[in-house]
Amino acid sequence: MPGETDSLQWTAGLYYYNGLTDRIDTLDSGPDYAVAAARNSIGTYHQRIRAKRAMRHSGQLTH
Repeated sequence: MPGETDSLQWTAGLYYYNGLTDRIDTLDSGPDYAVAAARNSIGTYHQRIRAKRAMRHSGQLTH
């Protein structure tokens, strides 16, 4: 966000990130899976991942 007034020039910025991933994966082992007991089976698992929040601000003033 730049700006200018008379002989003063300025710029400022703000960044915020808050990540949340909610996913469900399905695994289909098929007939050639290495573990015989798990062949031709379908499994699912749930993941809920929260990324760290990040915030950054910056500014510059030039005369």
